[in-house]
Amino acid sequence: MVETIQWTDAGVVMIDQTRLPREQSFVTCRTYLEVADAIKTMVIRGAPAIGVAAAMGVALGVQEGADFETVCKTLAATRPTAVNLFWGIERMRKLHAELQSAPRAEIIRRMIQEAKQIRVDDIATVDVVGRGRPLRSDPRLGPAGANVNFVGNPAAPGQPWPIRTYERGVEGETLACGTGTVAAGLALAASRESSLPARFRSRGGLDLEVRAAFSRDRVSDIWLGGQAKLLFRGVWEG
Repeated sequence: MVETIQWTDAGVVMIDQTRLPREQSFVTCRTYLEVADAIKTMVIRGAPAIGVAAAMGVALGVQEGADFETVCKTLAATRPTAVNLFWGIERMRKLHAELQSAPRAEIIRRMIQEAKQIRVDDIATVDVVGRGRPLRSDPRLGPAGANVNFVGNPAAPGQPWPIRTYERGVEGETLACGTGTVAAGLALAASRESSLPARFRSRGGLDLEVRAAFSRDRVSDIWLGGQAKLLFRGVWEG
C-alpha cells in the first residue's frame, strides 16, 4: 500500500491528493512552511493524515531551528477546524516542553521520533480511551460530540482495515461501530487511500464491508454489510 505521508531523509513526502485520481505524484516538504502550505492547499487531506502532517511539520521546524511557537501557530492556522491538526501539534508541544533541558541534537532526534510514531501502524497499541476522550468532546464537533474511530493499516494487501472505536455515551471502547465504520470507509475512499467496497475488522473480530457510489462531490447508495446470527426464536402474543 502506498503511504499517504512519511518521514524520509529528504523531507516529509506525501501523495499530492489534488492530482488524484488522474495521476499519482508526490510532494516533498523540506521545511515546516512547505508542510503548512501542503495542508492549507489540501495537498494532504483526511483527518488522520493532517494530524501526522502537523506533527512532522513541527519536527521539521525544530530541525530547522525556527522559533517553536511560530512553527506551532503557523501550522495551527492552516486548517482552524481540523481537530486532528491540533491534536498532533499539542502532542509535539508537550514533548518539546519536556525536553527543554536536553541538548539540541537530542531534542531534534526525539521530536522526529515522536512525529513518526504519531501515524498509527499497529492499531492494537492505540490508547483508544486516552486519545478518544478529548477528541470526542472537542467543542468544534458541537454539543453532542462524536464517536472517534481509529483505523490502522491492513496486515497485507487485500486484508481488512483494523478499526477501533471510542463511543460517546458509553465513554469507552466498544467492540464495533456501524456508523463509524461507514464514515471510515467513505473517508478512505475520498482520500484515495482505499477503493470501495472496503472491508474492516472490528475489535469484536467480525468483518464489516462498506459500499457506496461516488459521483463528483456526492455520495449515494451507501451500504454496510456484515455477519448476521440468529440468536433466538420466539412468538409475540401481546
